[in-house]
Parts: sequence; C-alpha cells; structure tokens
Amino acid sequence: MVALPTRVCVQAATQIITVKQNDKPADIGFLLDESGSVGNHDFKSNLAFVTNFVDVFDIGDTTAKISLYAFHQEMGNGFYFNCCIDKESVKSSINKINYTSGGEDFEKALAFAKNNMFQKSNGMRDFSVKILLFFTDGRSSVQDGGKLLHQLGFIVYAVGVGNGVDIEQL
Repeated sequence: MVALPTRVCVQAATQIITVKQNDKPADIGFLLDESGSVGNHDFKSNLAFVTNFVDVFDIGDTTAKISLYAFHQEMGNGFYFNCCIDKESVKSSINKINYTSGGEDFEKALAFAKNNMFQKSNGMRDFSVKILLFFTDGRSSVQDGGKLLHQLGFIVYAVGVGNGVDIEQL
C-alpha cells in the first residue's frame, strides 16, 4: 500500500492548485522510484495517483504540461513535456510505463530531471512554474538531492512510498 504522507501531498496540491488559480502555466514533472524496495504494487499505485492527478488540470501549451519518468539505478520508461497535448495523451503515456525493478540512484534521477526533463528541447517553457514530485521510499545515500533544483527556482516535493519510508531522507 502507498503511504503518501498527507502533509506532503496537501502542501504539493495546495501549491499546484494556487498556480492553477493564478492562471500560471506549470511544468509538472514526476520521478517515480521503481526500485526493488518500492515494489510493483506501490509503483502501480503511484502511476494511478499521477493519472488521477492529471484529471485536476487543464493540459496544454498554455496551462499545465506533464512529464513522468521511472527510475531505479538507471532511468526507466517515461515521457517528456512535449510528448502530450491533452489529458488523454498524458494518460495513454502513463499506461505505457512498466515496472522494471533494480537498485536506486537518486543523484542520477535528479540530474536527469535537471538536465533532460526540464529542458526547452523537451517541452519545458521558460515562463512556467517548474514543479517536481519525487516519489520514493527514501532509501538512498544522497542527503541533499533536491537542493540544486530548489536553488534554480524549482518547487520540489518528496513523497514517501510504502511502509518502510525513511522520513529523514525525504
């Protein structure tokens, strides 16, 4: 079962809904941990969460754009912001993502978000609010993973997954 901490989800949802109400376009990226410690069931629950999340937003070039990638010790399946033009295409792309399993590499995933996901060549917009939701059980040796993204102006939320979440790591 996915243990999504209420406080983190409410904060993220409040921030994102505020962006929506202020008619600011948002580029919302998701990184989903697919390591062996998360497991297939929780990974699929996270995909379902993102699918439901998409229903809250208008998707398009002047509103919200979504990017999602799975990660373990390597980057897994996913799609960039320029992949999808509406809710249905986002949901279709989410449905194509499969659980792979493996180790865990937060640094690689966060570097991927900065250097690949949130790039103009992959559909990110200069004028948008940049939001990253990072789903993991928090079991990594990385201590300050999201700090650089925060310094670059990104809004970053870590969301705990599963029963063995390392809250300190989040």
